[in-house]
Amino acid sequence: MHDSLLVNKIRDYCEIHEDSGGHLKCILNIIQVARESHLTDMRLARERMKKENKRMGVNAPYGWKVQQGTKKLIPSPREQANLAVILYLHKVEGVGFTAIAKKLNAWGLRTRKSSFFTYDSIRGYMNNYKEGQCTLNWKEDYNSICIKRNNELAARRVKQQDETIQNIVDRYPEEF
Repeated sequence: MHDSLLVNKIRDYCEIHEDSGGHLKCILNIIQVARESHLTDMRLARERMKKENKRMGVNAPYGWKVQQGTKKLIPSPREQANLAVILYLHKVEGVGFTAIAKKLNAWGLRTRKSSFFTYDSIRGYMNNYKEGQCTLNWKEDYNSICIKRNNELAARRVKQQDETIQNIVDRYPEEF
């Protein structure tokens, strides 16, 4: 039974029946003190985990990953770069979530779960963003990140073209 429901039932019982010895009120006070103590312990545990840069929940915030063996959060370089691009485009250039998603998808980037970026995924990152979550100086690093991403994309295209040409040569050797 949920503790607040139990407290309400004891209060109701105290009102209906006379508790001359005050036993039920004493029990009610003990429950309330235990509940407050539990909430205080949980708050203190959350604060301690935050100070130690550890994670209580299952999923790390975007741009971070949970280190194996510990619950310590460490930056994810790929996600940090993506987050820097998202922040710059949205906060500085005023680009919408859909346009940001299209740009990241055009670069061949994928979300943590290897799916395409969407309006909803970008909106989720921005809604859940906390100051300091991005470890990069996204206002200054945006251009270098874009250059790096464009170079990666160009290299990938050249590799794909080379593979396509090689496939054609392999398939039709007598014509070359």
